[in-house]
Amino acid sequence: MATYLLIIIYVIFISLGLPDSVIGSIWPSIASSFNIDVDFQGFVTITISLFTILSTFLTIKLVQVIKEKYIVIFSILLTSIGLLCFGLSNNFILLVLSCVPLGLGAGAIDSILNSYVANHYKAIHMNFLHAFWGVGTIVSPIVLSLYLKDNETSWRIGLYFLSALQFIIFLFSFINIKVWDKVEKNFLTRENKEEEHIKVGFF
Repeated sequence: MATYLLIIIYVIFISLGLPDSVIGSIWPSIASSFNIDVDFQGFVTITISLFTILSTFLTIKLVQVIKEKYIVIFSILLTSIGLLCFGLSNNFILLVLSCVPLGLGAGAIDSILNSYVANHYKAIHMNFLHAFWGVGTIVSPIVLSLYLKDNETSWRIGLYFLSALQFIIFLFSFINIKVWDKVEKNFLTRENKEEEHIKVGFF
């Protein structure tokens, strides 16, 4: 069961990587659609970064009142909504506002799952975890290029597709939410046994 949860976490890290390479892939087309300078990309990336940092700090407090699994699953939904809003935006202000859920969702997923895997799994799994993030960053440009190949304004359709993909990952994670509870019980039992073993060793 712990292995199955690890697979779920790997899939979630693919979803974490999906939005990260979107801006660079389609920004020339976005700038052309909105008739703005390409330098405006800085406002978008800074907004995402600021809210990612804010989310990371807020998560430290949130996990004290809300279970980690709920924060992670809601964050996946946030990134899906962010990508959808990004595609629906008809002016630059709305485009920047769409970056808020993208940043908030990414920061929470990153901080919680990195901590969770580091605490409960072997170190080698951290390497694979970030490798799956890399898979997500590769998938996005490939998907978007398929749409941009025909029409420069079709970047919106590509974003809708990525948003739908994120939503599928959200559903997959939500359906398997009980797996977290089962695995956490096993982790707790194992940790208690390890503590008992240490105590016995001192006497």
